Amino acid sequence: MKSLVKFTTITTVAISLLACNGLKKDKDAKLTNLRDSASYCLGLSVATNLAQDKLDSLNLDAFIAGYLDAKDPESYKIAVAEISNTIQNFAMQEIKIKYSANIEAGKKFLEENKKRAGVTTTASGLQYEVISMGTGAKPQMYDSVTVNYHGTKLDGSVFDSSKGANPVTLSLTPGKLIQGWVEGMTLFPVGSKFKLYIPENLAYGVNARGAIQPYETLIFEVELLATKKGEAPKMDMNAMQQMMGQ
Repeated sequence: MKSLVKFTTITTVAISLLACNGLKKDKDAKLTNLRDSASYCLGLSVATNLAQDKLDSLNLDAFIAGYLDAKDPESYKIAVAEISNTIQNFAMQEIKIKYSANIEAGKKFLEENKKRAGVTTTASGLQYEVISMGTGAKPQMYDSVTVNYHGTKLDGSVFDSSKGANPVTLSLTPGKLIQGWVEGMTLFPVGSKFKLYIPENLAYGVNARGAIQPYETLIFEVELLATKKGEAPKMDMNAMQQMMGQ
């Protein structure tokens, strides 16, 4: 998601600054003061960042038309409320294209993996494999769990692990923990050892995280050591009233 945030931020700043000045197509522009230099650097920054993120396939004519229309809100071809969403949707589309190989690799792996003896696929698409089944309490959503884990990508490279370190305690709270983990932890009693094969849509999806690229399928080997009862977060009354249309 860093690419998306960076793209949206830089493009928004660039358009905002350009809208305050006249369009000037001069490849030999003179940099005579700090304003000139900053303007030039902003142009370099936008183009460089777009190229690095492979988000440089913008329609230049449409870009310039948008800049010119910015001076006259009544001429906008897209509603103001839709501008940010349009930019974000384009960025997400380009990221999905860039990392399409990860999506295909994940689908292929999971399709073959589910055929193996001992592998179970849930309704969500999560796959798991029991190494040994425990006899303790089974955690529920919002409970905390203490685990040892070892996370790898499809190529076998390790992106995170508690091996050689202390066990980790996590809260099974949606939004704070990836969906595949929240679901997976509730399938086993304490004392169990198991593997989770988490599709990209139940992992980090479009978001990159450290060594994890967007749309990567992840594998976790987990030992569930303990669980502690938790509580669902209480909804803010104002938020509840808004949901009810009051």
